[in-house]
Amino acid sequence: LLNDLLIFFIVKKISNVNAALISVFFYFSFQTFADGNTLWFDLAATPFILGGLAAFFYIKNVYRYILLGLLLSLASFTKQQVAFTVIFIFSFLIFLRNFKKALFFFLGAIIPGLIILD
Repeated sequence: LLNDLLIFFIVKKISNVNAALISVFFYFSFQTFADGNTLWFDLAATPFILGGLAAFFYIKNVYRYILLGLLLSLASFTKQQVAFTVIFIFSFLIFLRNFKKALFFFLGAIIPGLIILD
């Protein structure tokens, strides 16, 4: 249910309500068939990834990069392939010379690792 709500609000923000309802319908339809064919950590990483995207689209100040980095970092603890996305986003921000945004993204992404190391 959380994934459905996050998908609805993300698609509604970038498109319209009809597209959001169609997206949730397709996600729900395919999820019922794929649920038995996926592993639990695939399903556990999805709310973190969608939450990061929702934070990115709904928060308008620079703190959205902190929350995006934090949630994607938490997702990478569950599913390690998400770490490649974290590295790509950080590298892309550096490439665009958005050093302030890259720093905030990095700070958000490093927080869970620092807590675990402590």
